[in-house]
Order: sequence, then C-alpha cells, then structure tokens
Amino acid sequence: MMSKLALAVLFQLLCLESKFEITVAFSPTVVVLGGAGKIGTAAATHLLRRVPEAEIILVGRRENGGKGATEEVLKSCPNGKISYTNVETVWRRSTKLVDIINNADCVIHTA
Repeated sequence: MMSKLALAVLFQLLCLESKFEITVAFSPTVVVLGGAGKIGTAAATHLLRRVPEAEIILVGRRENGGKGATEEVLKSCPNGKISYTNVETVWRRSTKLVDIINNADCVIHTA
C-alpha cells in the first residue's frame, strides 16, 4: 500500500503541469524499461525536468541504443544523472534486470 506522500510525489512526477510544488527529500532512482525508445526518452526527460535530482537508468535490449537515448535526454537536461543499461535478450536467464529493479525507487515500463 502506497503512503499518501508517495502518491503525492508520484502525481507530481507524472503531471505535465501542477499548481503544487513538492520537494523530494531524497534523490530517487527511476528505472525506465524501454529506455532507448521515443516514449522512454520522453518519460526520462519529463522526469528530470520535474525532479532534477533524480537518477534515471534507461534499460533496453538494443546494445547500441543507449548512447543516442542518453544524448537525447541530456539535450534538454544537460545536468541530469542518466545512464543506459543493456539487458540481454534472454533476460529470463539473467539476474541483471532483477538487480536493477530491486535497487530502484520507481520503475516505469515503456517497452
């Protein structure tokens, strides 16, 4: 069950415009699955604009997709903390994705 504060922060992150300003007391780590795609990079850009102190981890299956995706986000948010992690196409046999998700505060699925 989410707390009221967690719901308020989530609402603040996802709204395009808001009359309320919420200060996040920590630097959330947000994992964006499908991070190399257009929706994933748009979500990451939006999140960094709303919460500049967030750390965004883009996750995707494209081995070479990470550089372009991170560069696209950094055009709009040059000081953003963003990285890309490639997960194997046979992720069911790997714990890499599970480890990334377990260390995150929030996961957004755009794949």
